[in-house]
Amino acid sequence: EAGMQLLAVPFVPTHAEYIYLSGRRILADQMEFLLAHFPRNSPLHSRLEVLSEPISF
Repeated sequence: EAGMQLLAVPFVPTHAEYIYLSGRRILADQMEFLLAHFPRNSPLHSRLEVLSEPISF
């Protein structure tokens, strides 16, 4: 409509990604189930890898 080219493709989460992004408390077994339903190319995979790395002091 604006006649401008997109710089990036908008992120539209799947239902499993939406549940994760809603910020509710998710138990470990629930998280495993949700991760199994994330698409392989989901940007959340890289985000979760960073969060799961051990913290070094």
